[in-house]
Amino acid sequence: MREFLTGESRKDLARRAERFATSQARRLLRPDAVRCWRLWQKENARLVIVTASPELIIAPFGHGLGAETVIGTRLV
Repeated sequence: MREFLTGESRKDLARRAERFATSQARRLLRPDAVRCWRLWQKENARLVIVTASPELIIAPFGHGLGAETVIGTRLV
């Protein structure tokens, strides 16, 4: 992470992650997984994403899917 994100402010990184998620989510998320996610939403399930990936980068994908919470690695 240090090699690729050095010098990147949290604000800029969050903005870039949001743009990336908005433009690429349809291509990157498996259609069957999104269908399953939507079924659980209809059941009013509590939808949470848990990942080892940086929370700041994954959060826009989670928000786009309607996740209640995204738990990931916090960048310091």
